[in-house]
Amino acid sequence: MLSSASRSSHLRRPPARPLRARPRAQASQEPPEAGSSPKAPPTERPKAGGSVNLFDPVATASRWLTRRFGIVGGLSLVALLALVEGGEIAGAVRDAVSPPPPPSGETVTLPSGVAYTDVKLGVQSSSPPAKGDFVGLHLRVTPLADPDGEPLLDTRARGRPLAFTYGNPLPAGAICRGLVEGLEGMKRGGEREVVLPPGLGPYGGRGGAPLYVGGPRVAPGLELRYLVSLEEVSPGYL
Repeated sequence: MLSSASRSSHLRRPPARPLRARPRAQASQEPPEAGSSPKAPPTERPKAGGSVNLFDPVATASRWLTRRFGIVGGLSLVALLALVEGGEIAGAVRDAVSPPPPPSGETVTLPSGVAYTDVKLGVQSSSPPAKGDFVGLHLRVTPLADPDGEPLLDTRARGRPLAFTYGNPLPAGAICRGLVEGLEGMKRGGEREVVLPPGLGPYGGRGGAPLYVGGPRVAPGLELRYLVSLEEVSPGYL
């Protein structure tokens, strides 16, 4: 007979085998079949109005309207611009038929002391600058005592017209209070000679700085002559 120790050893279960992790299926590295093209990675859908010039206020407004109100909002702005441009085209046709009359040559002196004389009248169907309009112009600035001498600024010779928003705080330099007053009633395409007293000139007549980087310095208390060519007056729309 088996002893109790022998019986217990025969009844003891064999040890459990450790579980082995199943290998994960690896992605097939086989080359694509002949004649089949590899799948292109998914591309992001372009956002509405994403490819615009963000420095253009009208394009920026169109982008915002498209995002906020969908394509209908963007098309509404386009329709508004079409109406404005259509009016300008009609005005250009009228001006071609009846060009502006020659200037009177009269010098107008404003209460501030700014004096201007029209050299060439602008497009009659256009409007003078109003608050919020974008204004582009060429300037030739010289001392009044030496109008034929070296200019303190000649934007046409430098190929860099100036632009600013009419009615907004003025940047430092050639765009000064006296110049803005001298644009009174002026229309696009017009040319005007404007004389600025020292207190209304660049830097408030204090001088000591050039009108552009590397240019000649403006002497303090200098009376200046501006020859202004008004190139563009565009509504701000916003």
